[in-house]
Amino acid sequence: MIIVHRCNTLDKILKYKDMPIECDIRQTRDNKFILYHDEYYEDKRIRITNYDKLPKFPLLKELLEMDTNLILLDIKEDVNIIEFFKQFRMLKPNVMIQVYKINSLKVANNLFSDKISIGFVTDNPDPNMHSNFFTVNKDYITNNIVYNIHKKNKKIFGYSFSDISELKKCDMIDGIITKNPKYLSDQIERKKTPRN
Repeated sequence: MIIVHRCNTLDKILKYKDMPIECDIRQTRDNKFILYHDEYYEDKRIRITNYDKLPKFPLLKELLEMDTNLILLDIKEDVNIIEFFKQFRMLKPNVMIQVYKINSLKVANNLFSDKISIGFVTDNPDPNMHSNFFTVNKDYITNNIVYNIHKKNKKIFGYSFSDISELKKCDMIDGIITKNPKYLSDQIERKKTPRN
């Protein structure tokens, strides 16, 4: 599965709506959940800035109202996970979330483990963690890590794939997160197609 990395604009979401997408979630001071990757916008830290003091970033609620394929929500470290779940307790089955902190993982599992797939972002995954999947930087994925995660019937996604030379690891994992979905998709198809 190829997942489009950083679909944080409505144009990009519409362009890739038939593909799985990954969106970064930040929280503003006034508890708006926006699609934005960085902790800061110019000199303003998103978490301590009200939404009306920022450019009109797309809101998560707008994304969730759209007709899309699978959505992987990358919940950034400074998001208050309890406030997130207060506002979004009825997530659709096509939504998965991934978090960075153990405490956020525990809260997410307590509130939603029976409704949505919950993942953990780490470079050193522990297959015994209460997580449905792990997202790992491509540089840290090894055969041993993949084997141990799959042995526990969990999934592993890799991120930051951008080039054909990195595709060898794609055969082992369940999904790749990339900024170049069309290019990598074409390369994977070429790899599968026998040459005459």
